Parts: sequence; C-alpha cells; structure tokens
Amino acid sequence: MISIVLTDEQALNLRGLIDLAVKSSGSRVMRHAIEIDDLIVRAAQQEQERAQATATEARPKNNGGKEALP
Repeated sequence: MISIVLTDEQALNLRGLIDLAVKSSGSRVMRHAIEIDDLIVRAAQQEQERAQATATEARPKNNGGKEALP
C-alpha cells in the first residue's frame, strides 16, 4: 500500500487532471479514474470529519472547565 499526503489544492488539481484524462481518453480510463477520484473524495471527507471532531473536543466547557457529574 502507498500513502500520499496532498494539500487541498493538490487534491483538487489531481481531480482536475483525472477529469481531463477521462475527457481525452474516454471509457478506456474511466473505471480507473473513478476509483482514484473516489479515494480522494473519501479521504477528504474523513479529514473533514476528523477536523470537526477535534474542534468539538477543543471547545471549552460551560462550567468553568470542570467535568459535570450526572
């Protein structure tokens, strides 16, 4: 397995290149292009979910920072 880290801009650029490849080569590359594009979209969604979870955890508590007991 190979892992690649891309910035948001690089991911968008790669998706654009994939789109161009499909437009120029047609159905010959479409299946592979969709697979790679789906990987990029899923990774972006997972990163967004991680960022939202981190932001939620980092929010200050309304009770002066103390844990509330039930």
